[in-house]
Amino acid sequence: MSLLDTSGIPRRHLQAEVDTTGPWGAAWQRIESSLGKGALILLCGTRGSGKTQLACEAVKRACTNGRTGRYFTAMDIFIDIKGTYRHDAKESEKQLITRLSTPTVLAIDEIGKRGETEWENNLMFHIIDKRYQNLVDTILVTNQTAADAIKSLGASLSSRMQECGGVKIGRAHV
Repeated sequence: MSLLDTSGIPRRHLQAEVDTTGPWGAAWQRIESSLGKGALILLCGTRGSGKTQLACEAVKRACTNGRTGRYFTAMDIFIDIKGTYRHDAKESEKQLITRLSTPTVLAIDEIGKRGETEWENNLMFHIIDKRYQNLVDTILVTNQTAADAIKSLGASLSSRMQECGGVKIGRAHV
């Protein structure tokens, strides 16, 4: 199996042919120039603006260049973590968090689609902070406004995004 086969990128985004000109291309260039440095990137804005495709493109590029990349929705992560609590689980919570912490590029989509419980917030912080500490790239995708997303993610992650040159894509279509 290839790195792309195990990336988790949805087929729709894996097969998409992207036009790297215009606003989308400009957004891609900003993202691409941040990758490989332990970037923590927030893509936020309206639905249908290409945010998920941008995140998937970063994962694709990592995989096609022989590096690891993974795509998850926030809900996928929560479901997988809860699955580790079963008595017959093949992976512990710590092993799963380690697996989420190691890809060169990790895209977490729909970060705003969570209940924002203390458990979810602490889990997301822990995963993202481990990646930050290990200088691997993380891309967060949400339909929230930048202000709402930053408030939802908390002051610590917001500070880390500012430090790592997080690219925020606003309301304009990318």
